[in-house]
Order: sequence, then C-alpha cells, then structure tokens
Amino acid sequence: MPDVASRAYGSPVKYDRPVRELLAECVATLPQPFTTEQVLRWFRSHYPDIARGTIATQMAGLTSGNRPHRHLASYPPLLDRVGHGLYQRASQDAGKDAAVRNTDGERAPRASRELVQANVQDGTVARVVLIGCVRSKHGEAAPAKDLYTSRLFAKRRRFAEASGVRWYILSGRLGLLRPDEVIAPYELALGAMSARYRAAWGAFVVAQLAEVEHLAGLTVEIHAGDVYIDALRGLLEAAGANVVDPVDATSFGATLAWYDRAWNATPAEPPSATQAVNTNAVDGEAVAQLVATLRNPACAEPVSVLLARTRRALAVPGMYSWWVDDVGAHDLSQGLGYEVATGLIYAGQAGATRWPSGRPSTNTLWGRLVGMHLGSSAELSTFRLTLASILQSGTHDGIDETALTAWMTAHLSVIAVPISDADAIDMLETAVLAELNPPLNLAKRPPTPLRRRLNELRTQARAC
Repeated sequence: MPDVASRAYGSPVKYDRPVRELLAECVATLPQPFTTEQVLRWFRSHYPDIARGTIATQMAGLTSGNRPHRHLASYPPLLDRVGHGLYQRASQDAGKDAAVRNTDGERAPRASRELVQANVQDGTVARVVLIGCVRSKHGEAAPAKDLYTSRLFAKRRRFAEASGVRWYILSGRLGLLRPDEVIAPYELALGAMSARYRAAWGAFVVAQLAEVEHLAGLTVEIHAGDVYIDALRGLLEAAGANVVDPVDATSFGATLAWYDRAWNATPAEPPSATQAVNTNAVDGEAVAQLVATLRNPACAEPVSVLLARTRRALAVPGMYSWWVDDVGAHDLSQGLGYEVATGLIYAGQAGATRWPSGRPSTNTLWGRLVGMHLGSSAELSTFRLTLASILQSGTHDGIDETALTAWMTAHLSVIAVPISDADAIDMLETAVLAELNPPLNLAKRPPTPLRRRLNELRTQARAC
C-alpha cells in the first residue's frame, strides 16, 4: 500500500530510532487502556514530523492477532486491541502469537485471552458512561438528569441515554448520582476545590461505583472535564477498570460539535444487533429497525471480536455496516481527496435471493464479512477493492493484500444483522441504503463528487 501503508512497513528512521521503537516508548508511558488518538497526540508532542499514516500502519502491524507485513513479522507485538480504537500494552505471551504466525505467514488462531482482558461477553464490552455535572441548574429539587440545564449537559445526557448502557452523573458535591435520583440545587465547582478535596472526591466516587458495578475489566467512559477525569483515572485503573475519555476537543464549541456528530449516527432507542429481523415484507417498521441498528455505533464490534465468533453464529443471510475510526477516516480522506467522516462508511447485504431467477443464494454474513471482505483478494470483494483503490491512490504498485487486511483489522468495526426472509433482503437493502447513504457505496446510490472520484480510483486499481 502506498503513502498510508507501504512506506511505513520498514519502520523508517526519521529521528534517532525507527518508528517501531518510538511506538514502544509511547505505549510504555500511556495509561492503560489508551486510544488511537492518544497515541497520535503523543507523537505530535514528541515526534511531530512522523506522518499519521506511518504511525497507524506501525500500530496495525504491531498489534497482536493481526497479520503483519513481512518487514514487521519478526518483531513481537506491542499492542493488544481491546475495543473499537482502544488498546493496551501487549500481554506477556503476545510474543508467542508472533512466533506462531511467523512460522507459516498465517494469523495464529485467536484465543479468548484478549476478550477476557476486555471483559467482553457475548461480543459486547462491559461498559458504563459517566457524565459530568455543570454549573447551570434549576432552582428547585429535581431528578439529577433534569436538574442541570446547560446545552453541554443536555448533549451529554442525550449521548448517554442513546448508548444503551448504564450511565451515571458525576456531581462535584454529591459524588456519583443515578439519573433519576432527586437532589436539591447546590453551588460547588470541583475545579475550584483543593487537591485534597478532589482526591477524596475521587476515592468516594470510585467506592460508590464499586457498589453498583464490578470494576475489574469494566470500561468506564467518562464525558466530563479534565478535573473529573484526573481525579478518577488512577483509582479506577488501580481497581482494574479501563478508563476511556472519548471526546477529543480543544474548545467548548468543538465539544458540542463532537456530540452532534455522535448523535447524528445514534438512534434514541436502538434495537439489538444480535436480534434477527423477522419480516415477510418490506414495510416501514422493518426498514426502521434495520436502519436504527446499522447506524448505531454502540452495536459496532471490532474485527478482532468478529473473528472470535464462531462461524455458525453468522452462517445466515442479512445486512451489515462497516465503520472506520479516526485514523482510518484520515487515511481514506487523504486517498480520496474528499473528507470521509469517522463512523459508518459502507453497508451491504449477504444471502439475498437472486432476482429475477428466484434462485436462493448460498452466501452468508460470515462468508461475506470474513471470507470476502477480510479475505485475501480484492477481486472477490467490492468493499475490499474500494478500500484498496483509495489507500493505494497515486501509485501503480498493485494491491498489497496483507497490508490491506492489517489496515482493516486496525481501523474498522462492523455491525451484522441477520434477516430471516432472504426474498426480502434485496428490497430491504435498497430502502436502507436510501436512509443510511454510506459514502463508499456506489450501487443504488446517486453520484456525488466523492463517488465519481471513487469510481475513477476503482477503475485504476483494476488496471494495475
């Protein structure tokens, strides 16, 4: 792969050490778990000349379970991926994974070790959301979720309610609050309190959370100011929890915009992605259910989780949506010359009855997602060819299938929804695509400048 991938395989030296060694220094210093954006911020601070694509490719090649490029295959993994865009330092036996995969060039079978470390059950990371309080409040006692009145709190609350997981409110005076817990208005800002108060407050909140949640392996997603996160992170991590601070914004306006982007991709009451859509007709309810699930980021599971499933679980027809993280979106934007936003980028179907012949299809969600999209040849997958054509834009080197798979594993997540009636899938796909309008879908979607450019790149890729 070009720019985004190929030039980074050899761990180029821009400073006194190769990027691989700089990445090792980075992951050794970051608090666990850490996000892709935290790694990028570390490099921007310490080694600003190193390109994002180079860092991303090194991360992909040095993450346990991935199939690295030959130039990285001899090095032990530095990272374990424990969630969508979420990593921790590689476990002690990660080198054994590398040794196994290096003997035959294939990926070693994934054990459940990484999933257990992330407290994954049935494909879902155990997670709670904590949102910070604000100064603006009503003048009378009310449920905590209704007491605070600012725009920021309203957006945090909306995000938490749409997440589909348990959530709590962080009060600088009262500690951890249930959303429906009735409290009186008060005047206290945590940031104005002494370091001793903040330390005691953090210990109190962690103790409160431990009363209602099992902290070991729990992912605690905090939507609050730095003073809240700083008071909680160390104590939560000491208790075995994974702390995630997902909002990367440098201003109040950017923070509000982050929640607006998240909301545009999140339905208020998403159905479960594991529940099959039972329909014998293409009606509005079936379409709405599919759209709500396929655009819900809480349902998206990393490639590593997909591959840890059994084949039988997805040996059925259905629809799916592919999602990209921040670094992957940057890579795609760079290759296309048009902005591709973080989030849902592509959707499709597997197993639809073939019309007009009426012949049944033998394809399944597993066959489409694992066998074709994550398989070894872009010639067998429209989506895989699309990604390859974007990432190799501007070169004539051909498609590096190994690097492409590593990139997909590092930066993509997927939602798979079984559908019981194969005869309805094709029409359902048409209706769903009209609602989702994924940027990288060409079929059944109107042309746009981005899609015209993508069509040109795909034609060039086929010619290589």
